Amino acid sequence: MKTVKGLKSVKRRILIGTHSNIFHIGEVVAISILCIAHEDDEIVIIRTKKYEELEKCDYVVNMGEGNGENGRYGHYHRVNEKRKDGSVFGNAGFVWRDFGDQIIKKIFDKEILKNKKVIEKMFVTAEIARGTVNEQVKLEVDADLIQNVDMHQNGIKLAKDFNYIHSFLPKWYVEESYETLFDEVLEITQKIVKRYIIKKIDEVLAQDEINNRLTYGFYGNKRLKNNILEIPKQHMPWINVVIDYNNNIMQDKNIKEKEQKIVKFVMFPYHRGGWAAQCVPSNKKNIFEKIVPFPKEWAGESTNLPKITGVNDAIYCHKTAFFVRATSREGIIKLCMLAQKLYNK
Repeated sequence: MKTVKGLKSVKRRILIGTHSNIFHIGEVVAISILCIAHEDDEIVIIRTKKYEELEKCDYVVNMGEGNGENGRYGHYHRVNEKRKDGSVFGNAGFVWRDFGDQIIKKIFDKEILKNKKVIEKMFVTAEIARGTVNEQVKLEVDADLIQNVDMHQNGIKLAKDFNYIHSFLPKWYVEESYETLFDEVLEITQKIVKRYIIKKIDEVLAQDEINNRLTYGFYGNKRLKNNILEIPKQHMPWINVVIDYNNNIMQDKNIKEKEQKIVKFVMFPYHRGGWAAQCVPSNKKNIFEKIVPFPKEWAGESTNLPKITGVNDAIYCHKTAFFVRATSREGIIKLCMLAQKLYNK
């Protein structure tokens, strides 16, 4: 027996049951979601085919029946329950349906609200930000990730994002422990699913921030100028947001002078010093197809770039002419403006 000072130091034990031996994509992803939901608790995975042991578990995945009632996410679903878009639920979908809100809120509060001041520059309050994020992220994670797992379980198509799970099954010619390999793949899958959720939260926050910059300016100071959008970091997920923004500009019949409102370049402070800019893709299907490329004469150049461009602090242009660097912010702006001028000749 262990004596503790208070309830806060006591971990709740969660038992998750599933069948022994061979494991599948659907159950591994479903259990990984349950583990993320209960990551502050002590989790014990029971892999057995003895129903009397499974009955004692808080959750059972891929054994018996159940669509989530009483924590039972069965192999056989009583009813082929469907989403609004007609896609059939599987175990991962049911678990995400039941725990997605809780997981997103927990991640938002732990990971995102560390930067509360930044969040509240983008939204009126952190509470409004959390509500916006929760609604969008739950839908997008389901649509982009979980539905593929459910389709795999229902024999419709392969879940390519999680094909690696099969590579953790024992070799057919060597005796290996299913339990050891299951533990390994579950740990990896849990990390991947959690990082994917964080990535989706980042995308939703980026969408709001970028749209604010394009509509109201850089925290209300500067609107889009010279077809260049400034963002704080290169890896901010901007591509889809900017392409959607450009498409909306082009399709809106009420907007005049469309060419001036299109984002053609995105610029940012570079992590190794100085500044950099990337060309904006014209569509999502081929992100290497640029609205305005940097001139082919610049491609692959570094030491000769100042002489070629006339921009004294130009540092480098990628060999595929989608990315340039300069020492100063002013230098990057000059390179982007020059590229547009030469492209329009």
